[in-house]
Amino acid sequence: MGLSKIFLSYRRSDSAGHVGRLYDELVRYFGRDRVFMDIDGIAPGQNFVEVLTDRLREAAVVLVLIGPRWAGPLEGGGRRLDDAGDFVRMEVVEALSRPGTQVIPVLCGGATFPAADTLPDAIKPLALRNAFELSDLRWKQDVRRLQETVQPFMPLEPLVKGRMVWASPRVLTAAAGLLLLLWWGPWRSAGVPAVDGTASPQSSMPKAMDAPTFPGKAVTMARQQLADAKDDWASDAYLSNFEVDCDLSAKCTVHLTLISDSKQLFLNWWHYQDRKDEFHQSGGANPREPIVLDGVLELDDAIAKAKGYGLASTLSSVFLEMFPDQSGRAWPVWLLFPNQMPGNDRDRGFCLIATSGERVPCRNFRG
Repeated sequence: MGLSKIFLSYRRSDSAGHVGRLYDELVRYFGRDRVFMDIDGIAPGQNFVEVLTDRLREAAVVLVLIGPRWAGPLEGGGRRLDDAGDFVRMEVVEALSRPGTQVIPVLCGGATFPAADTLPDAIKPLALRNAFELSDLRWKQDVRRLQETVQPFMPLEPLVKGRMVWASPRVLTAAAGLLLLLWWGPWRSAGVPAVDGTASPQSSMPKAMDAPTFPGKAVTMARQQLADAKDDWASDAYLSNFEVDCDLSAKCTVHLTLISDSKQLFLNWWHYQDRKDEFHQSGGANPREPIVLDGVLELDDAIAKAKGYGLASTLSSVFLEMFPDQSGRAWPVWLLFPNQMPGNDRDRGFCLIATSGERVPCRNFRG
């Protein structure tokens, strides 16, 4: 069997929240049969060590997730990583021993890469690998870059009984994108104005944007989740991240991140399955301004404003973020990025003051 899978190596006490999110994103991009995570891929009664070894033999890419507690500190002193029987260490040793496998350290939760002289000799070669950082503040953009980094190492599936097996859902997405470009050509013919340009005549969105799955009341969702978190989770909870991610059919997912400084924990919530994941906050104060929802335009109202400025395609992603003005006061800003714009340059998006809908240059809000 050829090397065609992605193996996620992680420590549950260190990066369980991050790996769950990353697994979902990789499955959407490459397909469920090409991504392995132990909690999802080992059936009850199977030999844990044998399954991990077999999956590592199939792995074209091993992503080693490293958070602040990756070494596995023990209460009585010492580290789990120094134990030759530690599963994380065993996975890394096995991955590094395979010349055909690409091993990529992935930093998450604000972690920095451990110094080489602090690593056991068996995994010191990991320090020679260039690490990839996943930021909680720019999660979607970083995951997309990671997917693009991994893609060249993931070959197409071989022919099976005279037919081609699709390499991943990405192939279908590309085909769908081509059809949509042809179908929606008239929407694009009007063009999109430069970010500093004047508003173009109002145009209607494609019907897909009106799909029932589109979360036009995302702000209401966020307010409810924040209120629930304050009641049931931590009274000092505040909203740190607010994003909406859409595919080409306008099926969108709201993702919120709440933080409790007293608990030193993050809480992630996804609206499409009302799923919540809790994980450790990195050390030190959270550098991000809490998102204030008071007076913020609902997402569907913000889109209506953007349409007036020339938005004429479905959305790829939306962020609600806080940015300071010249006096230092922070304001909520909607950042909307169309699906059919090339690249991820924020200057190509639509940025609106979230309380008024006034358009402002996106270059003022680069992360």
